[in-house]
Amino acid sequence: MAQETTIDSAAIREEVERDFPDDPMMQELHAIRLARYYALRDLPIREQIRGYLPRHGKEGTPVVGDADPVRV
Repeated sequence: MAQETTIDSAAIREEVERDFPDDPMMQELHAIRLARYYALRDLPIREQIRGYLPRHGKEGTPVVGDADPVRV
């Protein structure tokens, strides 16, 4: 990715606690989704898409649990 984005984890935590006050599992899921969104939002669309594609291990083999690779 071309540039780094700083993510305010305290602001994310406040938002997820407000949105899901009694559900720690949903807070975690929402926090992960928001962190990914904030990290990718300022990038060009092709870079954003790459940010959501499966990652590959050494020698180009898919990491366990990854879907089939998609070309962008």
